[in-house]
Order: sequence, then C-alpha cells, then structure tokens
Amino acid sequence: MSAEIPLPLTASLHPEKNIGVEKVLYTGRISQYPLDENVSISRVFPPWTVGLSPTSRCTRECFFCSHQERNKKGSFLTEEKMDEVVTNLHEQLPPKGVILAGGGEPTFWQGNLSLYINTLSKFCSVGIDTNGTLLGKFIDDGSISKLFYATVPILGHDRESYKKVCGKDQFGIIDANLHKILTIKKETGSKYPHVNLKVAINQRTYRDFIPMLRYAESVGADNVFVRCMNNFEGRTDIDITDDQRQFVYETVMNAPGFEKGYVKVFAENLVRNQNNVLPEDQSTSIRPSHCWTALLMHNMGIKQNGDVFLCVPTTDDQEYSIGNVNRTKLTELWGSPQHLDIIEKLDKRMQSDHCDLSKCRHYRLNIVLDMARRGLIDTVLPEDQFLDRHGPFL
Repeated sequence: MSAEIPLPLTASLHPEKNIGVEKVLYTGRISQYPLDENVSISRVFPPWTVGLSPTSRCTRECFFCSHQERNKKGSFLTEEKMDEVVTNLHEQLPPKGVILAGGGEPTFWQGNLSLYINTLSKFCSVGIDTNGTLLGKFIDDGSISKLFYATVPILGHDRESYKKVCGKDQFGIIDANLHKILTIKKETGSKYPHVNLKVAINQRTYRDFIPMLRYAESVGADNVFVRCMNNFEGRTDIDITDDQRQFVYETVMNAPGFEKGYVKVFAENLVRNQNNVLPEDQSTSIRPSHCWTALLMHNMGIKQNGDVFLCVPTTDDQEYSIGNVNRTKLTELWGSPQHLDIIEKLDKRMQSDHCDLSKCRHYRLNIVLDMARRGLIDTVLPEDQFLDRHGPFL
C-alpha cells in the first residue's frame, strides 16, 4: 500500500519539525466506516480534541483581529461554568487534548487559569494558543510546566514592527517570557512545554516575514512555522491577495538559508489559497469525500459566550452551534439531536464544495482518512510516537 500523503499541517522552517497529517489515524475511528457501507453516523464518540476559549478580553489591539465585534461584547466563561465543563469532560467526555484558545487572550481570563491547567493536565494533554504577553505569571507559579505546548504568534521582528501590527509596545515582554520558558526547560531537562512560534503573514506583514522568520529562529524554540492568516467575520483586509501570495512564494523560493530539497514544499504548503490551489496552478483541487472530522466527532469548540461548535470556520454562524453550555450541560449537548443534525449539515457542506479550505483546519486530515478507508495507506502508527506527533491535538 502506498499513496502520496497530503502536505503537513505546518509549514515549518525545518522539515523534521512539521506536524504530519497522518496523526489523525491515532483515533482509529475511521474503521467504523467500511468502504462498502453507506456513510451515516454510527455511534457517539467523545471529542478527541477540545478547544476551550475562556474570554474575549485581550491585551492587544491588533489591526487584523478577526473577532473585534465579538470582543467588544466582553463575553467570558464564569469560574462556575469552567468547573462544570472541566468536570463533564473528565468524567463523561474524556478528550485526549484540550487547547486553551484565543479569540481573546486566554491568559487574560479573570479566573485562576493555572488551577484549570493543573486539573486538565491530570487527565489529558493541555496546549495553549497565546499572544505571550501574560505568560510570566504561569512561569512564576510553575503551571507552565504542565502544558504540553505553548504556541505564540510572531507579528514583528522588533519593537517598531510589532507595534505597527499589534498596536502596543509588548515585543520585549514576549521575547523575555519566551527566553524564560526555554531557560527553565534547559535547566530542568524537561521537554515541556513545546514552544512553537507561528510567524503570521497578513497584509501588513507579508513583506517583512523573512526578518520575522529569522527572529523566530534566533529565539531557539522547539518549532518555528509560518502561516498565512485568514479573513473571518466578513473581514477582507487580513488574508493576503493572490498577488501578495505570489510575492511570498517567490520570496521563499529565492531566500537564502532554506534547505534546497525542501524549499518548494515549504513554499507550496504556505501559499495555497482558499481552494487549495497554488498561484501558478489553477487545476482542480482535491477535496475529501466527507467531513470526517465532524462524522467521527474529533473536535469540540467551546466559545467565550458558551456556544459549542464542531469546526472553526463556522464558529461565528449560529446556524452551526450545537447549543450553549450556559443553558444546557455539555453532556446533554454532545450526542443530542441538534449535535447530530449539525454533523450532517457540515458533511453536506463539505460535499457540496461550500467549505473555504484556507480556513478549514481539517481538510487534509479528512483526505488522509479517505485514503485510509480505501486501503491506500497503513492505518497503524507507532504508539510510542503519539505525543511526538502531537496526537492529542487535531
């Protein structure tokens, strides 16, 4: 059995650091759907990965923020609700990983986030997507060591370039926090947290992303990767244009320092547009046969206002919410008729080519699952590589 695996999930500076799409096979759930059977929801699985966004408050004023309207409302999860959600996950819907996510800044939540990091880490892997400005308090109380990973976006290579994009003079604070974490890891000999630096390309940073990339590399993090940002909430001034995408592609191809055998893969992974098409290639893109992410119940997202969703691109469309934890317990929402209806709706959306693949975090995973279902690739991965492959996080 052999077939070409889709490009990895990250455009990492070094190929061995890329997070591969095949990690989705660790769930083993695709075996519930033999190729000769019609596809329908076979059973209710617990979520594999949960994105938990505790607050819409933020410490920055980024021009590109895709959640400005939502953040103005100032919504957040109460400590009482966080207690309930974490208990429900632990006792009845145990995930493999929980991501403390943004849309605000999770470390700016008014509750004791360190307490929940410690609690969650006792039954699953915990990651955090953070702007890095408030990591100092988690370094000081030691909870930083309970995290499996911390991903921090790089939006400038010095104070001025950062301030131009993020509105505040915080570059030095973030830089100091990153070096403190890496120093602690070195002194203790710990692998955790994995420190990931995400060089974020948008309409203000696309010309400066090489200096940003070189700065990120100099920090000494575990992984440095680059990602083109997307338009959300109707915004049209964040995602780079096709001409800017072509500029990024050519810049990468001509930049010194990239491995010769890898630079084209890196560039192609980085600049695919919303139809999964490269600037020079307008051929038909490959699309999954189904939204396996939804059908196999891999993901759950809990927003700051309590709404629960199954996929990131639809989190601002109430039509795709399975309910709200402020009104109904999570254990009653998961597996409910509304949940199953939304799964079918997402699957039909994928099949009818209505998904924007630049925003879909899982279409490559869906393709891998299609390949596994057809017997084109091996479905057994080494168990001792589960964490190294970031298996808890889909």
